[in-house]
Amino acid sequence: MGQTRPFTDPLARAENIPIEPGTLQAGDIRQELGRIVASEVFRHSLRLTRFLTVVVEATLAGKANRLKAYTIAIEALGRGSDFDPQADPIVRVEAGRLRQALTRYYSGAGRNSPMVIDMPRGAYVPIFRPRDEEGAASSDSHLAAVPPRREALATYGGEDLLSPALRHLALLCEIIPGLVGQVRMTRDARHAETRPQAQASDAIGWVADGDKSEDAEPSVAGDPLTTTAIPLIVMLDELSARLLASPDLTSAAEAILDAAIHLHRPDFGHVQVLDKRTNQLVIHAQHGFSRKFLETFKRVSAHDSCASARALRDRAPVIVEDVLSDAKYAAFRDIAAETGYRAVQSMPLIASNGMVVGAASTVFARPHVPSRLEMLMMKLYARLAADTVARFAA
Repeated sequence: MGQTRPFTDPLARAENIPIEPGTLQAGDIRQELGRIVASEVFRHSLRLTRFLTVVVEATLAGKANRLKAYTIAIEALGRGSDFDPQADPIVRVEAGRLRQALTRYYSGAGRNSPMVIDMPRGAYVPIFRPRDEEGAASSDSHLAAVPPRREALATYGGEDLLSPALRHLALLCEIIPGLVGQVRMTRDARHAETRPQAQASDAIGWVADGDKSEDAEPSVAGDPLTTTAIPLIVMLDELSARLLASPDLTSAAEAILDAAIHLHRPDFGHVQVLDKRTNQLVIHAQHGFSRKFLETFKRVSAHDSCASARALRDRAPVIVEDVLSDAKYAAFRDIAAETGYRAVQSMPLIASNGMVVGAASTVFARPHVPSRLEMLMMKLYARLAADTVARFAA
């Protein structure tokens, strides 16, 4: 597992950090960091503690320019040197969790802290502000932009949004034991050539690279329900928390895309939202596609023959194992060849009122069929995602 760098070189020592008159001292910042990581919000999450510690220490050491997704994944999240930030959204997901955790801290135990450590959206470099009257007002207003989880649920009717997902979660817990063996075998076979170092735990696409003990409940050895269901439940909870905290439709679409990538590990992906005026699907978030692909699928109707159009029309998931052998996909084989993909999965986003509000698609460079467990997890997430999209679209 990658190791967090200690940042013990001379630049990291407080006396070597340039401090402007009236600004915070490095010692003050480290004291606040200590209070944060010792709080109830952080003490049970080693991953968030490492993330925050790494970005704070790197900034104090004058190395803020090194705070990129790749570096953070290796030094804070335990990923290997082969980490690809374009294929694995773990840093963005954990950064979202970190921002929400800081919000909860400063809304609770840190309410009277003399300063604020914050990490604005769109960057991984933290900022440090004194908690004077003016600073507190600006800090609190910024933190309020991403409400604490409970407040988000109350404000947006999240309890109602979560109920469909929780009902299906019971089904997930019932069928997981019978799926674990099959999923592990298919995953191991599929990645044997490209990822020979993969362990059996990577079969669930979550607990891997030494993270097995982090942020998870204690499990009973040998019990497939506890060793596999608990990490899946934690994953669903964390992905859902980010989605519920989305401030607008664009952010929600990006959260849905990150979740789909995390669940299916595709080569490409996009999220479409239904334009009610034209009854067409419009791409709101995408990963990896060329300009020509985006122009080709800029608007998709139920009369088209691509995967998302079929999902819209049939109100059911559509899996195209190989575009070359799928007769219905013939019209799009040229753009598939030019883009470099062979398989597509499209999950319709159906809100609790029964209306289709969009589709989330994962696209693969080689012929591919997602496992039953991967499809079930995406279906669970799609229920919550659909109601979130419907709320913003309304």
